[in-house]
Amino acid sequence: MVSRAELSRIAIARTTIDIRPSATYGFRAMFTEYLARWQLTPDGDPIVTRSSRLLPVRRHGVPAMLKVAMEAEEKFGGLLMSWWNGEGAARVLAQHGDALLLERAMGGRSLANFAKQGATMRRAA
Repeated sequence: MVSRAELSRIAIARTTIDIRPSATYGFRAMFTEYLARWQLTPDGDPIVTRSSRLLPVRRHGVPAMLKVAMEAEEKFGGLLMSWWNGEGAARVLAQHGDALLLERAMGGRSLANFAKQGATMRRAA
């Protein structure tokens, strides 16, 4: 059985992030439905990966991340994150179709560094 920490390491290793302006141009339109549905305000530039489109947002002033899955594996991952209910993964605040609204990690610590080090992130109480 694969541990949650191992799943995180695999997910980060397989994701290629491209945040160049040319890669994000035109992707804001794909978020419009979810911005309205969940009363979100954009809070940064879109992030384009091979499997997802992400947009930092605020919901009622609270930082969050809007994630729209583009590939089947990533869509299944969203269902798994909902099932985990914040245990060992970002908490899912809302879900509709291929989109997730996730709690957003804030601060100077990097999830990628935690995964590389094999550390387990614990949500602050």
